[in-house]
Amino acid sequence: MNFHKKSVARRVAILCLVLFAATLTPSGKSQAQEIEVADVMEVVGEAYEALVKAIMLVPVLELASDTPYGEIARRAKEIENASKQLPFADSLKGDQTVIALSHQLRGRAALLRKSAAKNNFSALSSPLIDLRRTCLQCHSEYRF
Repeated sequence: MNFHKKSVARRVAILCLVLFAATLTPSGKSQAQEIEVADVMEVVGEAYEALVKAIMLVPVLELASDTPYGEIARRAKEIENASKQLPFADSLKGDQTVIALSHQLRGRAALLRKSAAKNNFSALSSPLIDLRRTCLQCHSEYRF
């Protein structure tokens, strides 16, 4: 009898965890919470700043003995992930231009990440410039 009560309690606990997990989006925010454009832009801006430093400043100023490829890949991945949230951000929901630009941003960040994973320094500057162009294009359309 005691075993049966523990089994039922365990099943109820598991069911509660499953139901709670189902209410979360992949970003970890509950579905009821809105994604704020400013929050997404903060992530992208910080990651972009770190990319510029790692790609353009660290090698030139010899701030490190090696190019920080791991940092570049990690920051590019942050931009990829943030770009997935843009089409769902408050006032931008469903905007076709935002969808296209976020897809473009994601692709350029992925190219940066893949080049960094291959320790290919010469392949980093072009996608970084293209990524910046995408940012400028979006910011010329939307003032945030």
